[in-house]
Amino acid sequence: MHKIHHKVFLGLAAVAVIAGIVYIANLTRGQVVTNCPPTTVSLNKTNTIYTTSTGDTITYDGRSTLVSNNMNGAFSSDGTNWFQSFDMATLMSKSGIFYYSTTKTIDAATTFTNAKFDIIGASLTFDVVTATTTVVLSQTNPIVTVKGVDLSFDVNTFSLSSKTATFSVDNVKFVPSLGKAELMNYSTLYVKDAAGVVTQISVVADNNLGTLKLSMVNNCTPPVDPCNTTVTMDKTNPTLKTPLSLVIFDGRSLVSDNINVQFSPNNIDWMPKFDANMTAKTGTIYMMDVTTKATYTLTNAVYDAVNGTLKFDTVAPTTTNDVVLSKANTTYVAPDGGDFYFDPGTLSLGSKTNELSADGGKSYSSSLNVDQLMQLTKSQTPALRRAPGREATTVGVVLDPNQGTLTLSFPVVATCGVKDADKDGVADEVDQCPGTVADTVTTLKPNNLAVFNVNGALTWMANIGTAKKPNIVPAKAVSLVDTRGCSCAQIIDHKQTKESIDDKNNEDQGNYNDSDREDNKKRDGEENDSRLKFGCPSLSGKNNDKVTGIVGDWIKKAAKWSDDRKHDDNSEGNNTENDR
Repeated sequence: MHKIHHKVFLGLAAVAVIAGIVYIANLTRGQVVTNCPPTTVSLNKTNTIYTTSTGDTITYDGRSTLVSNNMNGAFSSDGTNWFQSFDMATLMSKSGIFYYSTTKTIDAATTFTNAKFDIIGASLTFDVVTATTTVVLSQTNPIVTVKGVDLSFDVNTFSLSSKTATFSVDNVKFVPSLGKAELMNYSTLYVKDAAGVVTQISVVADNNLGTLKLSMVNNCTPPVDPCNTTVTMDKTNPTLKTPLSLVIFDGRSLVSDNINVQFSPNNIDWMPKFDANMTAKTGTIYMMDVTTKATYTLTNAVYDAVNGTLKFDTVAPTTTNDVVLSKANTTYVAPDGGDFYFDPGTLSLGSKTNELSADGGKSYSSSLNVDQLMQLTKSQTPALRRAPGREATTVGVVLDPNQGTLTLSFPVVATCGVKDADKDGVADEVDQCPGTVADTVTTLKPNNLAVFNVNGALTWMANIGTAKKPNIVPAKAVSLVDTRGCSCAQIIDHKQTKESIDDKNNEDQGNYNDSDREDNKKRDGEENDSRLKFGCPSLSGKNNDKVTGIVGDWIKKAAKWSDDRKHDDNSEGNNTENDR
């Protein structure tokens, strides 16, 4: 959470970050700093209408003009000059921002950002930052109701409270009121109403004037950071919802609202009531449902008996990616390259890249039959799958023989603290090829490899068939982790860079003449053009389980080349004046 002093915040001029999601604006003009993602809208000749959060209809005429069905509705590109109809060809600002308001004031305006108008294609796209509600609390106006929430401001103690809502500075721990320290030091707060709906608000507190200005974004529930897994329980925050049950803390011990859930300090001795003092021994609180044997763990637990607080880390949340296979959709390729094939005739599941188990890993095979799938479905037990050389992971299965469908559920764990800018599954700190995208191959030759976008995930694919009958499947022998986040095209780029350096060294040493250089450039250019069109060679081995050629060489040499580059960078930084 960023802390910004209120006086500094008041002095901020409006700064728009058009290429991003969020922009910072002067709060005295009613705009809100929000983490809530904007909605992208596209208008064209066939899709001409956009409905605002207040119910007004904005219509695009298919040429360059926007109009509203509300006679009081007006548009502006600067928040000062307002027009009943908005000609984007002449009025659109270079910043890509415009406003819509029924009061011709920016305080109550809907803000449109990142606007792009195509006069030739007759289309308009923009992001919508929903309108804000702004209130100012003071000694003469201490109580207001906004969006059904009562807010009460005590100017003497400089505190904010509510009879129907609670407040938070981190969207995790909610309390009945906030004091001067929070209001003066935090620019963003959260309000949770009686129904549990959380609204993000922007705050400008002025201790000298005795005022508190709040700006609420309408119809926006801010996302909860899945990696914010540290929880503090005390008398103001006595409950925690876990995957097993609701946990209740009374200041000294933990209990569950489910009588089947018990606790343990060592994963051996189980009890229905957990004394918080026991965290001093292991720092871990184990939970288990004794009927289902499902478990959950709270780690790094610290108990403060004086203040009656219990602080711990929870496990990063796990969601599932559910895929329904049927007669109309028999195949699915997971982001990690695992392929799954459903036979609607026999109601069986097979895989060419994964081994499957229905008995908890005691035995594996390339397929599961209808009896095995039904047993897993009835017992609500997941199957196991594993790729060669990798650990087994679970996949939930629900077979519906009447509908002829098989639902597969793949666990997706939040990658907390791991940055992956190009979303290729390889952490930025070890990714040697930023900005990875799918290879633009025209025809993937037999035994060649290329990176494809499969179900939204970048995956190495291979043609294990022939030129006339191609069979393109996920490559069992290579992943983006193996190639350090590099596609076929990127590996070619790296190879060209290295060969250019080698050629330059040979030229400097007199080992090349002009003819040699031109021959090499022509040869390399033809080879690289071929690889870009037909993929990188190549696979070998009886089961296509070995990677050779340029990709195999890259896997072997990538680490060394990376070390060489780091060494070169360090050497440049350590050069003396005489060296230069």
